[in-house]
Amino acid sequence: MSPEKQARGTCVMSRARTDKGPFYALGRRVFLLEWRSATYVIPDYCPHRGGPLSLGTRSEDPCAIRCPWHGMSNHIRPMTERAIPAVQVGDTISFILTEDRS
Repeated sequence: MSPEKQARGTCVMSRARTDKGPFYALGRRVFLLEWRSATYVIPDYCPHRGGPLSLGTRSEDPCAIRCPWHGMSNHIRPMTERAIPAVQVGDTISFILTEDRS
């Protein structure tokens, strides 16, 4: 499903919860992460070296994802703190991306 374009610099996307991504919109790559009974839309990069966390695996710690590039575990809580706000209705997740104007 391609993103639905809204106002300039804004993109609305809806995805089935089973489709984890990654997704591209407005030059950004994101993926869906389920943790503690919630689904988050997470920027798809490791904060250490930029590796694609959507390709990572859960580490021995169930609250962390291991980066596929360098093997370092990234705790999920900080990822949820930088998550993109989303709304879940049934099995569909909807979220809005806006261009970073910084």
